[in-house]
Amino acid sequence: TWARGLDIGVDGPALAQEAFDLVGPERDATWVVVATARVQQLIDVERYAEAIALADEVTDAAAELGMRREVIEIRSMTSRVIESQSDVEAAERYLNGLLAEVHDDPTALRVLLQLGALQHRRGAVTEALATFDAGSALARRLHREWAPWGVDCRVRAGMVALELGDLAGAQRRLDVSRLDAPQPARSYFDSALLG
Repeated sequence: TWARGLDIGVDGPALAQEAFDLVGPERDATWVVVATARVQQLIDVERYAEAIALADEVTDAAAELGMRREVIEIRSMTSRVIESQSDVEAAERYLNGLLAEVHDDPTALRVLLQLGALQHRRGAVTEALATFDAGSALARRLHREWAPWGVDCRVRAGMVALELGDLAGAQRRLDVSRLDAPQPARSYFDSALLG
């Protein structure tokens, strides 16, 4: 997840494909994790038909293995495909449905991040801020404040507050100088404050 957000000169789709090729055909937990990364990379490069075909396989395998979180993760990823078909309302309904299923599970952080981003793209900026703040609050409750998705929710909330002209709110969300924030999370906040 972090590698997708960092400028480290890595060909993510190629690495995901290589890992997928190496893991072999057995539909075990390792295959589910690697195939999930492959689905994300396919979505990132807008190869949606391939992504959905593989996502269906991964969802089935994860469900058979009792990997509920991975099922939710795959389902949240595929909301981007729904949105790509210019059906933002359907994608938002889909994400809200997922959110109702996961409640306070860590996978809810990813769903909240995607839901907030979708709301922001459709121009519901205040709604997006509330969603990102909800993700940030959940991350704190789950002690995942510095983990992917928790960090992303908080940084995006700060950026949206800035967009709304709430400088104090942006500062409150983005200034982690008094907190024991690890890297690379700290650098995300520091760079957002420069904006």
